[in-house]
Amino acid sequence: MLKQRIVKVIIGLALLAAVAGSSGIVADLLELPLTTPAYACQNGSGSGGGC
Repeated sequence: MLKQRIVKVIIGLALLAAVAGSSGIVADLLELPLTTPAYACQNGSGSGGGC
């Protein structure tokens, strides 16, 4: 009984993680503004900083 309940909870969490992870991909495919783009700094010097 307890083993079946633990298995169901683990399966539910796995499905929740799959849906949450794929929602950003689907939003990008449909060009919805749900995810923010990341920008890298373009610094010409060899040292860090300057962003």
